[in-house]
Amino acid sequence: MQGPGRSVVIIAVEVMRKLLHNEDGGTTLEWALLLVVIALPSYYLIQTALAVLLAHYRMMTTINALPFP
Repeated sequence: MQGPGRSVVIIAVEVMRKLLHNEDGGTTLEWALLLVVIALPSYYLIQTALAVLLAHYRMMTTINALPFP
């Protein structure tokens, strides 16, 4: 049934069917999920490791700068 007599619900159901059967962008979605699962946690892990190493380096240089007893 085409025209102004169509229900909004019928139109919404047809749009949802088209979206569910549409496979465009599947690869992009997979890459985005890989990015979220692997790259972002790795970034924060590396940032944390660098902060710990920097703090350790600062502590060692401070200890080495103390006068020898």
